[in-house]
Amino acid sequence: MRCPGCTSEMIILELNGVEVDYCCQCGGVWLDGGELELLMGHTGDSGSFKLEPVDDCKEEVRKCPRCRKVMLKRYLPGGSDADDKLLLDSCPAGCGLWFDAGELQEALAQADQDNVVFKQLQDIFGRKD
Repeated sequence: MRCPGCTSEMIILELNGVEVDYCCQCGGVWLDGGELELLMGHTGDSGSFKLEPVDDCKEEVRKCPRCRKVMLKRYLPGGSDADDKLLLDSCPAGCGLWFDAGELQEALAQADQDNVVFKQLQDIFGRKD
């Protein structure tokens, strides 16, 4: 699969039984629909994270690496204002989510720093200080 950020070929990594697509060139991560919930240890339906719409975003538009539709800019819930919220690219067809370099670690850290996957990501990609 091609990276939606830099168009390089991505590799597949397995984290806690979940296959994630990783770009060695730009450090971005693609998660198929429902994989974020699995990585964060949530069970139940794959729509348990309600992403918040973004108004008037100036960030570059990207296409879904699965269906090629233009992805929507969405905030991951959390943080008190737009500067504290994590901005993600979300496929409108539900194919998945795109995380720029370091954003997946940030999302997992916000959820629970004792998360096994968070620790694996820190070991693989280095610690953020």
